Amino acid sequence: MRALSGDERARARRCRDVIARRFIVGRYALRILLGRYTGRRPDAVRLAYGPQGKPYLAATVHGPWFNLCHSGDIALLAVSGAGAIGIDIERIRRIAHPEQVAERFFTDDTTTEISDAFRDLTPVHRFFLRWTAFEATRKAQGIGVFSPAHSASDHVTVAPDAIRHFIPAANHIAAAAMPTGLPPVQRWSCYECTQTFLSSAEDG
Repeated sequence: MRALSGDERARARRCRDVIARRFIVGRYALRILLGRYTGRRPDAVRLAYGPQGKPYLAATVHGPWFNLCHSGDIALLAVSGAGAIGIDIERIRRIAHPEQVAERFFTDDTTTEISDAFRDLTPVHRFFLRWTAFEATRKAQGIGVFSPAHSASDHVTVAPDAIRHFIPAANHIAAAAMPTGLPPVQRWSCYECTQTFLSSAEDG
């Protein structure tokens, strides 16, 4: 845990074992990748927090920007050098009263283009397609999903090039969003943070 900051270690100690482990691994991977982007060791990466608790690199206005999300044992990290980014992952599952959730959070035109592209999916899959798009967009804006200021009227309709869905694991769906528009997939770099990757990070 030596690469984590004091407040991160304290937070990990307050968590239950499984949750603490997920937090430690997620934050460590975050520090490793941000260190590679900035040329710093993981323990030298300094984070600050926005009003809604979203972390960002301290003492810089030029990025990189990033967002980290979890679903069970799966964590996804998105890093951008071109502007704020949000990411969300959800396990496809049955939920109670999806219509009521949709009515609360989605406007009628929410992710119209995305829904049209996936019209053959089941209602449950379509719901999580819309939810991940909504949450990734809110995260990119630095706005909490359950912020008191949220209402259907302040939702920003997602442009076709501002969000992209992908399947990171079986029975899961994820979305990445950038208000300024995502670069083409061909320009994305993807890394799998295996145990070997994590173990070798501090050795350079």
